[in-house]
Amino acid sequence: MTRAPTKEGGTHLPAGQWEITWVKVQENKSQGGRITAWRGQMHVMDGDPFYVIA
Repeated sequence: MTRAPTKEGGTHLPAGQWEITWVKVQENKSQGGRITAWRGQMHVMDGDPFYVIA
């Protein structure tokens, strides 16, 4: 079992402002590694709020 380091959110927004789509396994793992590294550098702990602008 894999545990995601962030909580998924965004579904509280109106339906036209979010999207769900498939992500390739390798891409998901790569991004997960980047997020984990960033969290360590920025000292973001489980449960800490933060925003991502994409």
